[in-house]
Amino acid sequence: MTKDLTKLLIKKTGFRTSNILACPLYGSQQHRLGVLEVINKASGTFDQWDETLIMTLAAQCGMAIHRQFLTE
Repeated sequence: MTKDLTKLLIKKTGFRTSNILACPLYGSQQHRLGVLEVINKASGTFDQWDETLIMTLAAQCGMAIHRQFLTE
């Protein structure tokens, strides 16, 4: 994202991203399904515990999405 677009989005929405943590969502056989992303931790910055937590949650979400695809 360009700096100009970032400034425009902040001006229009008033929303500012101070920190971000992202983790891929995988189904079976490491098939990429998407990304789980969390932004703006309430206090401080994301740490190792946050990374472990989002990786665990992403693994569960990825398998749930994969199972849903199988039932459709």
